[in-house]
Amino acid sequence: MIDAHAHPQLFKKNEYTLHDGVFAASTHVKDWEYMIDLQQENPKVRVGIGIHPWWAHLYPPQKHQQILVALEELIGQKENYFVGEIGLDKSSNHRASFEVQLTLFSAQLTIANTYNRPVVVHLVRASEQLANEIKKYPFLRVYLHGFTGHPELTKRFPNCWFGFNLRNLQMAKARKCVEIIPEDKILVESDGQVNWQSLTKTAQVISDIRGWSIKKTKKQLIKNALKWLNNT
Repeated sequence: MIDAHAHPQLFKKNEYTLHDGVFAASTHVKDWEYMIDLQQENPKVRVGIGIHPWWAHLYPPQKHQQILVALEELIGQKENYFVGEIGLDKSSNHRASFEVQLTLFSAQLTIANTYNRPVVVHLVRASEQLANEIKKYPFLRVYLHGFTGHPELTKRFPNCWFGFNLRNLQMAKARKCVEIIPEDKILVESDGQVNWQSLTKTAQVISDIRGWSIKKTKKQLIKNALKWLNNT
């Protein structure tokens, strides 16, 4: 299987042996060098470069141009990089930085669209703003990872992929999302340490919800991840 959203940079030990692939996402500029080295060292890994909304406050407007130029240079040079993790978060802990988040998010979407790269998005309480931004780019491949929105909200983003992990699948609304989302838009993720046991448990939960065999589930999840990454 493919772990469609992991953060190996946050853990001392990660296990890649049994995975078909791992999509590792950065969260801020300090991660980028780690990601570059990781992909060079491990052929199973594909990496994302971006600025997570939780860290947007670290980058005042006067630094945006420098950071975005560096981001675009990396994306332009590395043909198999995706953009992310980026996003919007209006929760109480991050609402104060929302305008900076939105500015950086919009700019990173533009870069992704320019280079035809998929994006992985963190979304909390900002679905209206997300819809307004991604409608500008109808062919952009957008992945809403760790999705915890209301099931009806998925219908607003019919062209997006949705990611699930053991944590969000503890929520009834996330399990309901798995039931109703088109089968080709479901992704499985760790959202953390690269761990085969955790990923297989997540796949089993999805299998049970959809009423699929575990063989069909794993095959479908790999197919979905590659479609998001490569559009093939």
